Amino acid sequence: MKRILYVFITVIILAAIILSAAFSVKPHPKPPAKADLAVKRTSERISYTISPLKGTAQYREVGLVQLDGKPAQLVIFETHVGGFKDIEKIYSDPVSFLVLKVDRDVSGWFGREHIIEEYDQSNFTVKISKFKGKKKTEETLLKADGPIYNAIILPFHQRQAVPFSKGWTRTFRIPKKIEVKLSAIEKIEVGGRSYEAYRFSGTPGQFDFWISKNDPHVPLKIKGGGVFKYSLLINGYSRENSQ
Repeated sequence: MKRILYVFITVIILAAIILSAAFSVKPHPKPPAKADLAVKRTSERISYTISPLKGTAQYREVGLVQLDGKPAQLVIFETHVGGFKDIEKIYSDPVSFLVLKVDRDVSGWFGREHIIEEYDQSNFTVKISKFKGKKKTEETLLKADGPIYNAIILPFHQRQAVPFSKGWTRTFRIPKKIEVKLSAIEKIEVGGRSYEAYRFSGTPGQFDFWISKNDPHVPLKIKGGGVFKYSLLINGYSRENSQ
């Protein structure tokens, strides 16, 4: 039972449900039209309830930090479900939004594990290293045929491409290819409030997520597909001190 629940939570984190925001990414894509938003925004928090397990998740955009002597945009995504806790520090390029590094601490009934993902966006690879304490227990190198996005922040990344037109479709690599399309512009009720939202669907059967049509274009709901069913439902939002 513990094993099944652990797999379930892993699906929540990696599918992001996330994240992943959806697309035909070209080998050398142009920077998003609103890339400067990553520089201007210094602190943003979006909190969610995880249904049906009644867990919580929080997306926190910290702002610009230094990573190996270069500027990077830092996002912290934290998940709590029962005795499971997952904290991910996600560093991205402040212009292209492509992920550079993920530093992840996972703890629960099975113990504690530290995971580091190092992305080489020039060669389209990601190296995943797992540690127990200071000892490396596993290392995996994954390769794609184009830029690699992070599943957790995929729906949040998608905000930069607003507005969208019907028929909009792209392909993301995380690193497996997922086609994401704008499936509808519809009314959605979350937390007792009604919103007009863009609905995106990832295929085949990966996830659905809804982004508010009005500024600040917040991901309102993220719904996972597959064997395990779950949803992230927004329950709080705040933004502080833009640069």
